Amino acid sequence: MESNKLAVNVACLVGRYKVKALHPICLECCDVPSQWLDNILKRDTVLEVYNAAYILKNTLLVTKCLQLLLTCADQVLASPQVCCLAEDAFTFLLGHSLCVKSEAVILNAAIAW
Repeated sequence: MESNKLAVNVACLVGRYKVKALHPICLECCDVPSQWLDNILKRDTVLEVYNAAYILKNTLLVTKCLQLLLTCADQVLASPQVCCLAEDAFTFLLGHSLCVKSEAVILNAAIAW
């Protein structure tokens, strides 16, 4: 891929629309984008990074994202970016204990997705 951002976007589209033919290509290109994703991991990018890390099967980066989510789950789940998560990534995220003020936050995120 010509850029890290492009590689991440393609990986996210592959995950979102389940384009199985492109999945191996994304996995081949995952080293540089994974390092780049690790560098941009912040509260405002956590869902984008998490989604790409999950699709690229980078368990270390997924774990880092889940740890960051422990500190800001309410704000992150209320963001419009939740709609961009791949189905499997969203399901996996909801399977974890998230510290939220109310279960309504999780319900609203599911409805928005």
